[in-house]
Formats: sequence, structure tokens, C-alpha cells
Amino acid sequence: MKKVCTMLFLAFIAFSAGAQAPPDQDQPYGKVDIADLQMTQCDFEKDANAEILLDVGKFYYGDDLNSTIEEYHGRIKIFNANGNDQANIKIPFESLNHNEYINNLEAETINLVDGKPQVTKLDKKSLFTTVIDFQNSEITFAFPNVKPGSILEYKYKHVRNYFSYLPTWDFQAPVPVRYSELSVAIPDVFYFRVAPHFYQAMVKHSTSVGSGVLKVTSHSLSVGATATSDQQSDSYPYNVNNEVWGMANVPSLQTDDYTSSFADNVQRIGFDLVSVRPIGGANINYSATWANVGYILWKDRDFGDQLNRHVADEDGIISKAALFKTDDEKIKFIFDTVRNAMKWNGIDRWYTIDGPPKAWENKSGNSTEINLILNRLLHLANVEAYPMVVSTRKNGKASPYSTNTRQFNRTVVYAPLDSTRYYVLDATGKYNIYNQTPPELLNSFGLTLNRKKQTYDTLTISRDVPVRQVVLINAEIKPNG
Repeated sequence: MKKVCTMLFLAFIAFSAGAQAPPDQDQPYGKVDIADLQMTQCDFEKDANAEILLDVGKFYYGDDLNSTIEEYHGRIKIFNANGNDQANIKIPFESLNHNEYINNLEAETINLVDGKPQVTKLDKKSLFTTVIDFQNSEITFAFPNVKPGSILEYKYKHVRNYFSYLPTWDFQAPVPVRYSELSVAIPDVFYFRVAPHFYQAMVKHSTSVGSGVLKVTSHSLSVGATATSDQQSDSYPYNVNNEVWGMANVPSLQTDDYTSSFADNVQRIGFDLVSVRPIGGANINYSATWANVGYILWKDRDFGDQLNRHVADEDGIISKAALFKTDDEKIKFIFDTVRNAMKWNGIDRWYTIDGPPKAWENKSGNSTEINLILNRLLHLANVEAYPMVVSTRKNGKASPYSTNTRQFNRTVVYAPLDSTRYYVLDATGKYNIYNQTPPELLNSFGLTLNRKKQTYDTLTISRDVPVRQVVLINAEIKPNG
């Protein structure tokens, strides 16, 4: 989720000490079997160019219970030169306000030379941090000395300075996976709804209950004839719910133009925060409604605050739109004007980055900036229209049962014509037309936001009415073909 929340378990206190430790790792980093170095193909997918031998994630809470830690360990086998793209690693994280950071990163390439393992460690100078936008960054690196037969191994720690989010874990990848394991250790302060999506049987699944202690230090100060201070330490025990899932021999997952997204089909486990029971406090419900999500969007400075931003030359556009008699004609004119004037920069976010005024000035912006300009111009032309957050086909189908913004990656415009007809307008595509829903938005759902009525409705996006589009091409076939 773009915006993260923080929680104060007890007022005017400082936290210290005693949460649970992460579980032990089954296969230590750097301990590679000679048999794996001698492998020439994947046992269960013979034509694979590479194979993930080990994919292990361990999630647990920090000592103060206000942060989560992910420890990751990956091991990849390269079979031939076509598998070398697996040597290029990207680790995304949310860099805004230091909400997340990556540390303890190690990587090495292991080759078999004269029957013995030869290790080439990654030079720290080869690590690069790239800014994606004002909120997100990624660490990138390429393994050194990669050749057919190499084993690539890396590990890192991903710290998130908020308690409310556990990332989705994918057991599957574009290359086959020999073994993938996820373990979570969640204090009973938090209740997450687990959302499994897999068809293979788990080779490992275990649950257990551990314990942890939150130590709280409080201070008091008295000022009178003499100043005195007092320090008191309290301990609050809690239970830790441990669960482990392991999947073996997972086939690769490929996508093409005739399948839905990787995210729709990958075998995975997701988590949604339902409630929090603060130590010493009352239960807090985090199972939000779409109304809650809509309210958060309106209050967001990079979404709701951008809806009424003036763009240059808008008065001229509206005066021309006023010459048309019907809303349908106005919608077509304004849609074509924005689509033809703006160039989509290829970035999909449900929020703005530079803002609509700057995007309009540069004639380039992300998908939400372009469509919020469209939404504003339609409002100025007295056409009923509302922003709608959606998920594109590449991003995966949004679920109406998962009330959060993380699953959305674009904002479009919803324009109801009457009780039975509506338009879903997306001016990012140069070949999109105003009265036909773009195919990358179909068969999912969107959240429409009516600020005036304070209503937030989910809508299944479909294309019920056929549309005819005529394309005329004047061409000449030259003698050379």
C-alpha cells in the first residue's frame, strides 16, 4: 500500500527488547553441493535454461512490533547462455520517508573449476540504487563471472517500518523452482487473513506457537522543591503464531498474449490484515470497507488533492466543448483532445508523481496524471464523470474482496450515460477510443469515487455493447515490394 500507517501501542513510552528470533535456515548460505554444480539440466523440466534451486523467505516482527523483517535467500542454477538473464537482480523497496530499506546483502557466483567450487563474490561497488519515482526505488546488480553451469546465490534483509503489511509470496517463477519455502512468525497481536492460491500439494506445512515479550520503559518527572525522575520497566508477554509452507518441483510459468497476467496464474500465498489487538488496548478492526479505501484516496495528496488542479489552456478547450450539443459529443471531443495532446510515459500508478499541471505542461505523464486531466476537463464541461482506480491485465485481476489500494495500478475515468450505459475512458493509449473499454481493463473490477455524494462503488468492467471502428489506410505498393 502506498501510504503506510503507524501504531502506538502504549502512550508516552519507549520500546526495547525481546521479540522472537527468526527461524533457522535449512540450507546455509555458501554451502553448495558438488552434485548441483555438476547438474546439466532440470530434473522435472528438461528444456529449462535455468532453475531456481532454493527460494526461501522468512518473515517476522521487529522487537517493537512496529516493523517487519524479511530475510531472503535465493540460489539459481544456470544451464546455458539463454538463462543468463537470471543473473540480473532487482530488489524493489519503498524509499519514501525511509519506510523500507535493504541491508545485509551478499551475493556470489560459484563455478566448478577442476572439480572444486570456485567462488566469485559480488563487489559492493556493483550494487546500484535506482530511483523509480518519488516513492519507490530498487537495488540492482548483476552476478559476476556467470557461465553455463554457474550457481548464483544471494541473500538480504528487507526491513519495513510499519506493521500492517506482509507481502505476497510467489512459489512459482518464469523458470522452474526446485524448492520454495515461506515461514512467518506473527505475534497474536495481529490477525491476518491468509489467501492461498495454488494447485500443487505442499511438501511441507507446519504450525507451532512460540512466545515473545515486549519490554516497555516509561519515565516520569516531578518538579517541586527538588526535581526527581523515575524510570519503570514493564514486560508484556504475547504468543507468536509460526507457520511454514514448502513447495517442491514447481514448473515454470510463462505468459503470452492469449493468457491473463502472471499475477493471476502464479501459485502464491497472500495476507490481508484483519484486526490488531494492541497490548493493553481494545481490538482495532483493519478489515476495511471500500468506503474506507475511497476516503483514504480522497485525502491522499497525490490523488484526491490533484483532482482540482488547474491545467493551462483549459478554458479554451471547454469553450470549444460547449459548442457540442450532447454529452456524447463533448466526451468524444475532450477525450480525443487529451489523448492526442498527451504522451503516456509507460508508468502505471494509481497516484500521481509530478501532478496533472506539470504533466500537461510537459505533454507527458503517468496513466493517472493523464486521466485526472481528462476527468477535470469533463467536469468543467458539465459532463458527469468520476475517477475510477483499476488494475490492468498485466498487473492482474483486482479482487472485490481485498479492500486495499495495493492491487490497483491505474486511474481511469468512469462516465455514466444513463442507468444502463457507461463509458470507461482511458486516454493513455493512442489507439483507444472514447466509447470502447480498453481490452487491458476488461474482466476485472474498478472502484469508482463520487466525491460529491461520498459514494464508493465497485464495478465489474465488461464490454457489453459492440462498437464499430473504421480504419482507412491509403497505401502504395512499390515495385520492390
